[in-house]
This record gives sequence, C-alpha cells and structure tokens, in this order.
Amino acid sequence: MKIIKTKSVLRGLSYLLICFYLLASDSAMAERGSFSNFALGIINDNYTGTREMGIDGYYIGPDDFLTVSYFLRANTGHWRFALVDNTLTSRKFRFRYDLIQVSAARSYMYRNIDLQPRFGIVLKGQYGGESIQNWFHRVRDLPEVFLPYSDSGLAVIFAGLGSSRRETVCIRPGSITAALELRLLTGVLPSRLTPMLGYQTAFWNQRVQLESLVGCRVYLNEVDQFSEFIRPGIFFGFNLKTRIYKDFYFDYGLSFFPAQNLQNDPLYMDKRHTYLPQISMVLSWNTSNSKLVDLLDY
Repeated sequence: MKIIKTKSVLRGLSYLLICFYLLASDSAMAERGSFSNFALGIINDNYTGTREMGIDGYYIGPDDFLTVSYFLRANTGHWRFALVDNTLTSRKFRFRYDLIQVSAARSYMYRNIDLQPRFGIVLKGQYGGESIQNWFHRVRDLPEVFLPYSDSGLAVIFAGLGSSRRETVCIRPGSITAALELRLLTGVLPSRLTPMLGYQTAFWNQRVQLESLVGCRVYLNEVDQFSEFIRPGIFFGFNLKTRIYKDFYFDYGLSFFPAQNLQNDPLYMDKRHTYLPQISMVLSWNTSNSKLVDLLDY
C-alpha cells in the first residue's frame, strides 16, 4: 500500500481541526469565550537516567511497542479536540509504524454524569517516528533503531466516555471519578471497553494535585501488528500536577499497561516486560479540573 506523505497528512489534519473548531465555535465561544484549556504533552516508555544505569539493569521500560507519543488537547465550551502522534516499534517481529489520531468530542451533562461521544480518524504509516526516535538515541548515546515500515492504513473512530465525579473525605478531602469508555474502530487498532476509577486530591491551596487511576482493558477484537503486544488486564497510573505560574500547570505521571512480546534495547540488561510503562510530561493551561483519564488515550 502506498505510503502517505507526512506534509500532506499534517496539512489535512490541520484543515480537519480547523473545520472541527469552526463547527463548534458559535455555541462554545458564546458560552466560554476562546479556548477553555489546552494541554501539550509527551509520553515515553523508557527511562534509564544514564547509559550505565541501563546497562546495569536500572531502567524502566523496554523502549519497544508504544515507544513515544506526543499529543495536543484543547477544549472550548462543550467541545473536546485531540491530536495524538504515536511511534510504534517491534524489535521481536522487525517492523515499525507511526499513528496519527485526530478526534473531536462533545460533552453532555445528564444529572451528574458527563457523557462524551467522540468521532475521529487514525492514520497508520510513515510520519517521521524513526527520525525522532533515533535523534533521542544519539543524544543519549544509545544504539539507533532501524526497522522496516509496515503498510499504511486508515480507520474511523467511534467512541464514547461516560464519567461521574463525586467529592469525598475518605482519605483526605478530594474527589473520586468513575468512568466507562467504549472505543470502536474500523481497523488499525482494536476496539475496547475500559472501566476506570480515579482518586484526586489537592494540597497547598490547589498548587499541587495528586491523582491515582486504576482500570481494566477489555479488547473486543484483534488487529494484526498491534494485538500481538497487548493483553487484557488491569492497568494503573499516578500523576502529580503542579501549578507553575498563574493558570499554567506541569504534570508528571507514570502509568503501567498490560503488554507482551516486548524486547529490550540490546544494550540493556535483559528483563521480561509484562507491563508497558508510560511516563508522561504535560504542560497545560487552565487544567486544574482535568483528570488523568483526560490525558491517557492509548
């Protein structure tokens, strides 16, 4: 299948985001005025600290499968927009590909339940992931990863998220959020059902927030070149949100997702990875009420 050119894809995604925004702008701008909030982040699956620590086995993650992700999320009024770029590799099966996802959702409140139907597309192909990954490897003095790109593809996303948030004092003053996500796709990625439960609390006049999240991945089908690396099971995560200046925040999180068939960088001490860590760093504006479930989408 023909590889789609990166510049053409990015141009098309930009037009699509603009169209989504124009469709939402009349009602949303009247209610809130401009963007309600935005978040820009990076998610990586591997951390060694130093090259020597990785060789000695003191590292987190195999640097394989969902090796790095970038995302931009913006909310305006009732609308939620997301642009996500994933780089995937398989050292075991010898291939790689990149994913670009763009989606829009609208929030509807029913009593105390936030319902968010979502529609989007996901593109599979060659979009610069190899160059970005190997640039980081050169900076860290690690072996570069050269794997052949697999065929390109396109799928449509139909999804929905329902969540309910309640205040609690069970541990200390905070909130508990119960959520259920259903994500259906026409290909590229497997469809899934995910129940989740999160707890969030704040310190020092909301300057610091701590959050934990636990959930269960239930996959509804299998997709070649993706399902080989995942398995149903429990996932969990933690996040630290710090207000750095006025309404600007920085998040640092660590999550673990059930995985299989992952291989280490050959430079590192060999380990068996049954969970894939995802280390997230996010810079955001006006996200004091956001939750970890709003950031995780993989």
